[in-house]
This record gives sequence, structure tokens and C-alpha cells, in this order.
Amino acid sequence: MENTVTTLFYPKSSEIGKDGRVPIYLRITVNGKRTELSTKRKINPLEWTRSRTSKSLKEVKSYLAVLESNVLQIQQRFENNNEIYTAQ
Repeated sequence: MENTVTTLFYPKSSEIGKDGRVPIYLRITVNGKRTELSTKRKINPLEWTRSRTSKSLKEVKSYLAVLESNVLQIQQRFENNNEIYTAQ
């Protein structure tokens, strides 16, 4: 059976820190069931939506790309071994 897997990174604006930054979360969805994980990175919410990217945002996005790659590698490993997996 083919699983549908999506990933989404988003700033969790409900958790604004004293410095005005918010944590970035990763949402993994497998066949409509999802889980959310902290990426252990924070960012100014305005910086996340700007069209121009700062050096700090480029570094964060680079880190997030590595995380997404890791998720896809794990998915591939499960599929290669014909193992069942979930978003958890």
C-alpha cells in the first residue's frame, strides 16, 4: 500500500518568547494522520514571511531542509523494507 506523506514547517505563533521569537515546528502527515515536532529553532515571525531572506533565515531554512531530507530518508527506509509506518 502506498502511503501519502507530507511535511510542513511553520512558526508556532502561539508560543511567542520574551525576545519576540517563535519556535518553528515540523508537521508530518502520513495518510491524513499527523504529528508535530519542535525543530529546536526560533525565528522572528515577521522574518518568516518576508520576501527577502536574511542570513539567519537562510541558516534556519538550510537546517530545515536537512530535517526534511532526514524524514524522507526514513520514509524510504520503511518503504524499501515493506514496513508499516505512521506519522509518529
